[in-house]
Amino acid sequence: MRFEPGFVKELQRDIESVRPEIRKKLLRPGALSEERLLSLVCSTPPTWDSDLEHADERAVTKYDDLVTWQSGCDAIRAGEVAFVVLSGGAGTRAGGPKAFMRLPKLGITLMANKLFQSSLVTHEGEVLQAATWFMTSPNILERVGEHLTGLCSTVEGAVFEQFESYRLRVDNRLDMSEPGVPNLYPTGHGDVGPALVESGLLTDYPNVKYCVIVNCDNVLASLDPVILSHHIEKGNEVTCELVERVKGDSGGVPVWAENQLQIVEAFRLPEDFIDEARYHNTNTMIVNVDALKSDMKWRWHRVRKHVDNRVVVQYERLVQQYTEHFKTGYIVVDRTRRYLPVKVEADLVRADEVLNGNRVR
Repeated sequence: MRFEPGFVKELQRDIESVRPEIRKKLLRPGALSEERLLSLVCSTPPTWDSDLEHADERAVTKYDDLVTWQSGCDAIRAGEVAFVVLSGGAGTRAGGPKAFMRLPKLGITLMANKLFQSSLVTHEGEVLQAATWFMTSPNILERVGEHLTGLCSTVEGAVFEQFESYRLRVDNRLDMSEPGVPNLYPTGHGDVGPALVESGLLTDYPNVKYCVIVNCDNVLASLDPVILSHHIEKGNEVTCELVERVKGDSGGVPVWAENQLQIVEAFRLPEDFIDEARYHNTNTMIVNVDALKSDMKWRWHRVRKHVDNRVVVQYERLVQQYTEHFKTGYIVVDRTRRYLPVKVEADLVRADEVLNGNRVR
């Protein structure tokens, strides 16, 4: 008989008290299951089985050294490319969902900006448009869909829903808003593959082979035929964009671990180790559809958040896990051309200036 700590039994009772329609909603294929959640609360985070080493210039390719673009254009023209925008962020620091934040001079939302960036013009003046899909959280799903409908009368766009799970208190009990009604949260950008599969979009678009995945709040992350061509011609299953790391960058870095160069988030690394990293992950990546469809065993990370002046616990998965399991290439791009994340409302002014400058050229 397996021993279970008392708090696991209490959590089980909490879950059983949840309204049936809510439990059913959370049990979509690909979601964090109740059984898995119960096992996570009494498990310890895995430790590295090997020494860690930062990536150096021998492990990456510089964007300026890339010269081909034709195969990327051909793939878009053939309907083999989808531009997938991660747009489910609540924008706590920004004062609201980032997808609807508006660039003050251009007068467009960050979502509209991404629609603009999902197409490109060839040297011959041909306009190439990728299928454009927005992943968003359930709480703003309807609003995102309405906004997209108002934006893209001629653009092929779709919205798909990421997953939710139960938010916990620090004592591993359900965080409830009222009896039977738990507080929920979206389970992270690692949802993108399972959510695409569950949505049916990959079935509806059988020609799509490559998904260019970008954050909605990175206002410079656009469809790039040069990077796409490199990805295709090298036979990579994943390609990640990096920038030279500077003070203030927060997030993942490329690290050699267990004989694989992979993107690892700062919270998984030893204290101060990340300070020696040369490169920073932009969270812009190309992932082959076959990888997104794979039955990968997801690692769920225990994360503490501050919500409504209290500390809560969430389990999230990271899209970077694809770099652990699939052949991955790394391209160092110029952050002034490819990486400008909007974290707070004040960043919109700078983003506006940069986008205006880029589009004039």
